[in-house]
Amino acid sequence: MNLPDIVREVSTRSGIRQSDVSAIIKTTFSAIHDSVVAGSSVSIPLFGKFALSGPKERVFRDPRTGERVTRMHTRFTFSPAQGIKNELRGE
Repeated sequence: MNLPDIVREVSTRSGIRQSDVSAIIKTTFSAIHDSVVAGSSVSIPLFGKFALSGPKERVFRDPRTGERVTRMHTRFTFSPAQGIKNELRGE
């Protein structure tokens, strides 16, 4: 499912125009993005949690020179809510 599919589905279920739904969804994801980039986690009940893990120092190797380079590494994570995990397991 991609953004146009989500917009269509939400519009159909809610009776709100697709242009309005699209603006709401884009604003929602923009707010999630801004919050996570600022270092806060975003928890949506019954759905899951978006967060950054790290930063951790990692050692990389430059493929051209073979030199070892140390850089900070931060990972974006999503953890689904327990209800979703249970459904995926068939419980």
